[in-house]
Amino acid sequence: MSKSKDLSENKKPLTDEQYRKLFARIDQGFALIEKISTPVGVQSNYRYLAVNAAFEKHTGLRDVEGKTILELVPEAEERILNYYDSVVAEGQQIAFEDHIKSMDMWMAADVIPTEDSERIIVLFTNITERKRVEKILRENEQRKGFFLRLTDALRPFDNPATIQELVTKQAMDFFQADRCYYCEIEHGNAIIRRDASVQYLPSVAGIYPLYSMPLFDTVIRAGRPLIVNDIEKSTIIDANVHALCLQLKVISFIDVPVIKNGTAVGLLCVVQSKPREWTHFETTIAEELAERAWAAVTRAKSEEMARIAEERLRSLNEAFLTTVNGSPLVESLQILTEIISRETSGEARSSFHLFNEDNTRLITVRAVGNMPDAFANWMDSIDADSYPLTCGHIDAKGASKLASDITLEPLWLPHLDMAKAYDIRSYWCFGLNWANTTLGILALYFSRNQQASPGYLTLATAITQAASIIISRHMDIRKRILAEEKYRTLFDSIDQGFCIVEVIFNRNNEALDYRFVEANPAFYKQTGLENAVGKTMRELAPDHEAFWFETYGKIALTGIPGRFEHTAESLESWYDVYAFRIGEARERKVAIIFNDIKDRINSEEAERLRNYILLEQSEQIALLGSWEYDLLQSVFIWSDGMYKLFNLEKGIAIEPEIYLKYATKECRAKAEHLVRLIKSGASDFDERIELKIGTQLKILHLKARIIYNQQGHPVKVLGVDRDITATFLAEEKIRKMEADQQLEIFRQTLNAQEEERRRISESLHNGLGQMLYGIKLSVGNLTINDALRSPENYAEAKKYTDRLLMEGIRESRRISHELMPTMLEDFGLEAAVDDICKQLTNGTLFHCVYENLNRRLPKYMELAVYRTIQELMLNIVKHSEASSATVSIVNNNKEIIIEVKDNGVGMQAANYAKQGIGLASIKNKVKLLNGKVRIDSTPQRGTLVRVVMPYQ
Repeated sequence: MSKSKDLSENKKPLTDEQYRKLFARIDQGFALIEKISTPVGVQSNYRYLAVNAAFEKHTGLRDVEGKTILELVPEAEERILNYYDSVVAEGQQIAFEDHIKSMDMWMAADVIPTEDSERIIVLFTNITERKRVEKILRENEQRKGFFLRLTDALRPFDNPATIQELVTKQAMDFFQADRCYYCEIEHGNAIIRRDASVQYLPSVAGIYPLYSMPLFDTVIRAGRPLIVNDIEKSTIIDANVHALCLQLKVISFIDVPVIKNGTAVGLLCVVQSKPREWTHFETTIAEELAERAWAAVTRAKSEEMARIAEERLRSLNEAFLTTVNGSPLVESLQILTEIISRETSGEARSSFHLFNEDNTRLITVRAVGNMPDAFANWMDSIDADSYPLTCGHIDAKGASKLASDITLEPLWLPHLDMAKAYDIRSYWCFGLNWANTTLGILALYFSRNQQASPGYLTLATAITQAASIIISRHMDIRKRILAEEKYRTLFDSIDQGFCIVEVIFNRNNEALDYRFVEANPAFYKQTGLENAVGKTMRELAPDHEAFWFETYGKIALTGIPGRFEHTAESLESWYDVYAFRIGEARERKVAIIFNDIKDRINSEEAERLRNYILLEQSEQIALLGSWEYDLLQSVFIWSDGMYKLFNLEKGIAIEPEIYLKYATKECRAKAEHLVRLIKSGASDFDERIELKIGTQLKILHLKARIIYNQQGHPVKVLGVDRDITATFLAEEKIRKMEADQQLEIFRQTLNAQEEERRRISESLHNGLGQMLYGIKLSVGNLTINDALRSPENYAEAKKYTDRLLMEGIRESRRISHELMPTMLEDFGLEAAVDDICKQLTNGTLFHCVYENLNRRLPKYMELAVYRTIQELMLNIVKHSEASSATVSIVNNNKEIIIEVKDNGVGMQAANYAKQGIGLASIKNKVKLLNGKVRIDSTPQRGTLVRVVMPYQ
């Protein structure tokens, strides 16, 4: 625009050639056009004289020079040509932005006059993309504003019908439509709670079966929006739907289904009573609006259901509490009927009917529900098998029976007059079932035909379940009353003492006392107490032992029953007791069954005393102690011998964890294991453990056995601890002596062998050496001259020489395997091993490494190391096919470490498991020295032998 303005203000207009040169280089489209003379009344036309490259880029037109606009674009808009006519006629530059529909583009143009009045210049830019972005931004603002207003409008409301009304009203205003409504799709029905429409159109709110709404069915089956701009021109509207649309004044519309998990759940309809071109933007808004409407309605319905469920739950709790508190059955059932009336908005009336004892008749529960007594009298007069409410099904199977129209039920036909009198058109019956027994029925009555809906069925299920529980509870109460009468008879007649106590605790859950709740006659007889019920034990016997309070307190807290025998010194008696928790844990009640065993205990006590004295003497002699752990009472009891073993004062309280207290660090884990075994009674055990008692180290041998009751449950652990410290130390001493003796034998053996080898070495020097010297002299005399001069003497000398050689050979063979390694004797281990390396290095190159061998070792150790290395190196040469090997000897002042490694063929595990003579010899020698041998070998990857010999 700025460039063209400058051009128009030039005092001297540019020539055509100047324009061409100028605009050939710019990005804007350029065209020099000339008006063609046309008859009056005929649309103007222009011929292209020149265009630039940008013209073709912006318009997509090619080879336009010399052609007219109408030739190239026959549908060219007349208003665009009128812009050009204005400039030609007035000679004034103009600018405009307009949409050229024939070319599907937006253009911003400057039209400039030239020197030739019939010629003009059009300088333009394709602004289609800019207009598209502006449209998107504008539509986004519209969309945002619409949904923001909708959200604000919906915020205060939670009723599904109100939400539908607001959604459709807002949508109708936004689309400027004639009608808008939202359908909920449930169980084959389209439910329109509210709609919005202009004044001259009637409301379409209601419930419609989908089979009666072909248009809805078409949209739902398609699963995508259905857009019709004009039903008269639409090819997808059949004759029936067309007639229905005309009847309802539906000429154009958008129908958007809401699909969830492959199922249609809703449908939004926007309707116009005249043809209308629905835009893509409007369709998009309709799709989003449908989703938002579904979400808002679903949320509202969920909240409504939650409120209903909460109210129902409160009422059910009230009904249950009424039952628990012992109120009459009718009070609880009346609460249930009030729930039904409230949640059905009074549409459903109800009554409860219970079977008599022989299941031959249903008896109406009076004063419950909202059916009159006259109706109840009539129902009670009918046999159960012909009862119209049950239709012969409930009593047999406990199944539900639903009838939306009683005129179609055969068993009701004789009673239709009665049904009419009480305004009954539909009924539902539900069995009250408990523990596989049908107790009766719940009946619902409706004044119109009522199809079963999920909401009503859910309500009926909840009520029948609650009623079944409440009725069964009342039946149980009646049975309990009868049982209590029988219990009281038994309670008063048994010989065993029986009582129920309520244990009293302090804030730390420590049992302080217990109060008697019940007691039978035998209780008073066996305890000597009087008027105990309502009083505490400390009131009746202030000096009663703490054991009884602690024991009953533990049973009340844990619920673990206990059976035991114990003295009651305050009552001057002994009792055999079985106690168990009764009632809820919070009640802290314990039932106690007991017998007075004082006479038996007195006769057993003398025998027990004799046995105890004998046991005490035996424990002192054998350095042992015995113990007992009561699994039911968690009581750990020691004999006197156990206290002596642990140097503890007799009689102090002991727990199994005492083994943890005295266990040495090495035996800590074993002590924990022993404590678990004792306290769990899991199994018998036989263990040793090391304890540090004072400054003394003791080794105890523990042996325990589990004692089971008649039912096979563990009740006690009996054990014996024996001090085996002296025995253990003696055994250790013997083992050490044997080891020292074996080592000394080995040392003496090696010394003897080396002494023998030294002797053999001297024999070689003094015996075989002298013999060889004599042979040398004898051979020196065997000359040719001697043979010629005296053949006989020569032959005799030759025979003598042969004898000397044979004796030398025999002597050499005899001592060849007994040679003493003189290099080791004279120069030490390092020089001797170097000598072996030099001798054996031929096909295999040996590399020897030493560490800390500058100080001589004892002869037996040096010889053992030397023979071991010699044997290992010979094995490499004979068997490994190795090209190189490393020999390492390290003295760390604690042990000698030998490592021999080669790069040969290696050994299979099975092969070196089958030891040859060499390896066996090495292992035996090393074992005698308390050493270890380890062999690591992999086929084709060599062998490593590691030998460790302890050395001080």
